[in-house]
Amino acid sequence: MSAVIHPTERIYSLIPREEVKSEKAPRYTSRFREQVKQEKQQNKAYNKTMGPAQVEIPSPEKYLQKHSKGPKIPESESTVQSFE
Repeated sequence: MSAVIHPTERIYSLIPREEVKSEKAPRYTSRFREQVKQEKQQNKAYNKTMGPAQVEIPSPEKYLQKHSKGPKIPESESTVQSFE
């Protein structure tokens, strides 16, 4: 097998290179940003009355039980049997 020896000195490494730093372009900012913020605040007032519905929160004891969310029908006197 032939062993290839690479010399540490090369023509390309003898000339010192200048480090070139590329400056980034300034970050884009829209000129309409303040106008958009103002419009958002003005349009937000229309939705202030909207919110979550005021409904009864189901209790954990009735979680996944049959007819737990349905309307409760009051028992009539004819269906209630008294043993007195």
